[in-house]
Amino acid sequence: MQNDISLIREDLAKIRERVFNVEKMADFLQSDVDMLKLKIVTLASENHSLQVKLEDLENRSRRYNIRIIGYPEGVEGRQLMEQLKDVIFKNFGNEHFSSMFQIERAHRIPGGKPIPGKPSRAILMKLLLSTDRDTILRRARECSPIEHQGTKLLFFPDFARETQEKRRSFMKIKKHLAAKDIKYLLLWRNRERDRRRRLRRYWVHPLTSSRVTEGAFEVLYPDLRNYPDKFFNYLRMSTATFDDLLQRVCNRLSTFRRSVSPAERLMLTIRFMATGDSFTSLHYHCRLGISTISIIVKETCKVLWEEFLPTPNRQKWLEIEEKFNAVCQFPHCIGAVD
Repeated sequence: MQNDISLIREDLAKIRERVFNVEKMADFLQSDVDMLKLKIVTLASENHSLQVKLEDLENRSRRYNIRIIGYPEGVEGRQLMEQLKDVIFKNFGNEHFSSMFQIERAHRIPGGKPIPGKPSRAILMKLLLSTDRDTILRRARECSPIEHQGTKLLFFPDFARETQEKRRSFMKIKKHLAAKDIKYLLLWRNRERDRRRRLRRYWVHPLTSSRVTEGAFEVLYPDLRNYPDKFFNYLRMSTATFDDLLQRVCNRLSTFRRSVSPAERLMLTIRFMATGDSFTSLHYHCRLGISTISIIVKETCKVLWEEFLPTPNRQKWLEIEEKFNAVCQFPHCIGAVD
């Protein structure tokens, strides 16, 4: 009897030790579980933040796109971009668009060709400038309905799939509000914001109005011409090269106002290309408006490209090859990259 009690006590001691170890391990596991739950919450938050950023980036990458609904299927052939350009100019008027209006690419959305009687696939069109894209959307609202070959065309901005689903979920509410002739709060805010934007504080900001006497072209440019090494450091070219450029493109550089001369436009563009400064930095440096600088740089670059980098014909290629052979002693060479 005494031996049996001793064995039972030993078994109880072992069981007690095992239970203690199990409880200790359970505490460790609970601690690990709590840490994993915290990590899951953190990762879920970070994942949501990344999804929002990714959606925003995708929407930004599509800010030049327009989705066209209703364009007849099978009539575009190989000249879809030219056809779309003609439709846009015919219905909206080419005077409303910039001089650099260009459709970079256009194509049907992927998928099989629909059977007769079914709606045609949408067309995605990418424009060079976002301002032209905004003009198309605005004119589409103003000139609605737009018809082409007997079908009604609808123009929509192009958004990421997640954003489209969010907008689609709001359609029932929009229809309900429209049925009750209630304006949307977001639309009112946009109109109110546009109204406030129209109430400009200045026609010409005092900072830019002093450009004639304190701008970089009026103050710095004349002094730089007296020091060729500083001029080269500032524009990455000599005064002779700059003067040659100016002489060749002067007649093609239109002026915005009396004080914005072709020389100033060229200096501003060369400075931008030489340093990569932002338009905001050049705004304070040259005392010009940011939008004005943007237009000057784009138009001047276009003139320089057409003047110095036109598409050569056969005769031009032969002349280039002869010049390389005569100057650099490189026969059969038609180009070089520095």
